[in-house]
Amino acid sequence: MSSDSPYHSLTDYGGHTKRIVIIAVLVLSAIALIYYFSLPGHGDSVGIPPDLGIAVRDHFKENQNRNVTQMRGFRCDSFDNGGTVIDAPDGTVKVELEIRPAREEEDARTSRWTALATYRGDRQWEINAIQMSPDSEDGDPCKK
Repeated sequence: MSSDSPYHSLTDYGGHTKRIVIIAVLVLSAIALIYYFSLPGHGDSVGIPPDLGIAVRDHFKENQNRNVTQMRGFRCDSFDNGGTVIDAPDGTVKVELEIRPAREEEDARTSRWTALATYRGDRQWEINAIQMSPDSEDGDPCKK
């Protein structure tokens, strides 16, 4: 093929190949960094799977005879239970229970809980509920 062929520029990249590879690597690296830094970290709020929400509501209805008024999921790499560290629960849910008018004082002291959930497969969750003190901080749900 001669150099004056109209197809010559379509098949010969010349010195552009290195530039294209470098630009592609830089773009892919930037996308990977943006993805990595957008992942939730320890103590960040995350969504709750629907089956976990149902399991938490059922757990407190059966064990405390109270309804859940508020739930919020968090990502915890570990949970510090007053010095005892529980590694990587599958789900950490901060729970507020209803305050019943007949037991207002008692319920106000026992309305804040943290539910540590372990997934057992087939939409089944094992719930370990830990009562939080009424004066505990609202900031970090990953420690008691």
